[in-house]
Amino acid sequence: MGFWSRLFKKREEPVAVFHDEVLGDLKWSDDTEAWEGEHKGVVFGLSYDYEKTPKIAVINYARNIVLNDDWYTSALNKTIEIALRERPESHHKEIRELTIRNLCFFDHERLFIQFYVEDDEPWWFAEATNGEVEFVGLDT
Repeated sequence: MGFWSRLFKKREEPVAVFHDEVLGDLKWSDDTEAWEGEHKGVVFGLSYDYEKTPKIAVINYARNIVLNDDWYTSALNKTIEIALRERPESHHKEIRELTIRNLCFFDHERLFIQFYVEDDEPWWFAEATNGEVEFVGLDT
């Protein structure tokens, strides 16, 4: 879809609760503008693309990631590896203590990951494409 078509596309109201047979009930959040669910303590959100329900490609991507326990370990290890390499030693203790807080699925291949740290400062995040962590950042 082109820029102008997307800009003027009719926006459907998102359903309050979307049920997926694999991911369960996902509740609409006005704050994040996504349908949110939870799996093993990790909150995940499926992005809104102006349609009343999430796109099937985003649902399938989320299913592949959310239910894959090995992915969490791999993504966390890769995040820590990148952060230790790119950040000053003064951050290394908190980097080693990161745990995944939530996941946001933007489309069928892009994913944003937020992490817990002891006092939520600084705010650590990672970006992944096709499930592979490519960038780690922090917002102080």
